Amino acid sequence: MSYFYTLVSVFVSAILAFHLDDPIVIERPQNKVEWGDVMLEYDPSQTPIDNHTIYVSIRIFNAKWQSEVLSLDFEMLERWTDSRLRFQEKEAKVLLPKTQHIWTPETYFVDSIRDEILREATLITNLGEVIRRERRHLEIPCTLHSNMTLCDLGIGSYSATSQPQFEYAVTEFGYTKTSILGNYLVATKMQKSLDGDKQRIAVISLQILFNQQK
Repeated sequence: MSYFYTLVSVFVSAILAFHLDDPIVIERPQNKVEWGDVMLEYDPSQTPIDNHTIYVSIRIFNAKWQSEVLSLDFEMLERWTDSRLRFQEKEAKVLLPKTQHIWTPETYFVDSIRDEILREATLITNLGEVIRRERRHLEIPCTLHSNMTLCDLGIGSYSATSQPQFEYAVTEFGYTKTSILGNYLVATKMQKSLDGDKQRIAVISLQILFNQQK
């Protein structure tokens, strides 16, 4: 019997020794997009040549009006096309790593007192469409027009001031029914910068409901 236990002990030790010599392999998900290849000749300082329209969607979830200033918390979605970012993988949409830098319009709100980006993420499709999602806090001054308080959200770009053909298109704008915000109107106009360059910006004129002002 002791001879049998000795054989078993030697067999088990041999198995353990064999497996201890094996390298430990940790399975990790492979990067589906080789960003080194995609960004090889990419210059983020150059504006995309595909389309100079930035499509914007805004959904407001908090609005306050006080002392002629409108304070907004909202989510904004921006879309544009940059064919330099196309990739061949079957994955239709991927998250852009924080280590990779691409051209962005550097969207800002004209005449704002405060414009803060709280959260942001960028997605890229295999066709080169860029989808940028942001959560922002905005404070803008309001003015009285014909017994009506209006607040203008002018949407412009810091990256394309020298390109008058560059423009913003507001495709969606919404807020809760209990908001202090009333009707709104979307228009476009030419904006002139301090250095003389012109840019076409989008303007959302918001009406403040007097009976709900606080």
